[in-house]
Amino acid sequence: MQGQLLARALFLAAHFDRKDTVQHLVDQFVELLRTKPEEQQFELINVVASQCLRSLRRLHLRDEIDKLLKRMQDIVLGGQDIGRIRNRTKVARGPSRADMPGKAFQSLLHLAGGWLTFGLNQQAVSLLD
Repeated sequence: MQGQLLARALFLAAHFDRKDTVQHLVDQFVELLRTKPEEQQFELINVVASQCLRSLRRLHLRDEIDKLLKRMQDIVLGGQDIGRIRNRTKVARGPSRADMPGKAFQSLLHLAGGWLTFGLNQQAVSLLD
């Protein structure tokens, strides 16, 4: 629910050309990601990331896009390579965490798509390989 609210707020702020508000909401999104457990981090990225990127793109905030993508990648990877993410998410037990690897890789695909959309192919290739 928090992710959906944040995505709508970003849409409205970008629609009304409120750069300062968009930047503030993006910072809030990253802080919200840091406070959530791993599984919820993936869900938030999957719900909010594309709207964040669209809002920043609409306002021509290319540096902010790069910074956001790097911050989300740091959160998702947690300083590890993708192979370790696969192993880390497989360790998760229980029915509520059964789809954890799928959510993790879906988040990484969102990030790779963001890199590709903005012509930052080298960063995307590292995730897609």
